[in-house]
Amino acid sequence: MKNGTIAVLGGDRNSRNADKLRRLGLTVFEMPTVSFEPLDLPNSKLVELANPDTFDLVIFADERAVEFLGDRFAESAIDPIGFDHTTVVALGEPVADRLRFLLIHADVIPARLTSETVLNTISAYLGGADALNEMSVLVVASISASWIPLNELRDSGCIVETVYTSRMSIDDQRALNRMKALAIGGGIDQVFFSSTLDVFDSRVLKELGFDLFSRGATAICNDGLSQAALEETGVRSRIMRVLS
Repeated sequence: MKNGTIAVLGGDRNSRNADKLRRLGLTVFEMPTVSFEPLDLPNSKLVELANPDTFDLVIFADERAVEFLGDRFAESAIDPIGFDHTTVVALGEPVADRLRFLLIHADVIPARLTSETVLNTISAYLGGADALNEMSVLVVASISASWIPLNELRDSGCIVETVYTSRMSIDDQRALNRMKALAIGGGIDQVFFSSTLDVFDSRVLKELGFDLFSRGATAICNDGLSQAALEETGVRSRIMRVLS
């Protein structure tokens, strides 16, 4: 969806999701929950949202966004026909339920993932639980990614190295230095990015000099944005979608 146009509706004003999307060359319209005031969304913007040609993807991040837009469409007598012709994603089942009330179909992505779900998906993706035994795995994750199954991976026989990053992840030199040290040391079979764009942008990944990947490690991503970011650097990777 390079150069596509995406609406991110709901969430907080400092949402990093919109910034991640912009770094991939996408055009993003953002409507944070905390800014829900009439002046923040004029009728012209409502008309854009209702137009089937405006957005390639619409992401509803919380229930308040659905309620707000539903009320505004009703007040302005605007038929949101655009949602019938574009991909709509709801973060969590409660958000999807409110969209169904407005007769808008949405693909549901869990708002919170569990480590068990991720572990099961990783093992299935790599060829079953036996494939994890004695595998050397580097997990790159933001500090807030509590669902990464580190203990479960170790219990499955994996040798796990971790690199944690702060919220200011793309400037996290300490994490970058640790990744470089592990790359030089070699012996890593798999690199699992909890979300590449939470961790390093393409500029920082290029600084690694591909050492880690040229030594045989395979990069595994858990979302399409991570996949696109890695491909942008020339790193070959495999995608793993965790949607259930």
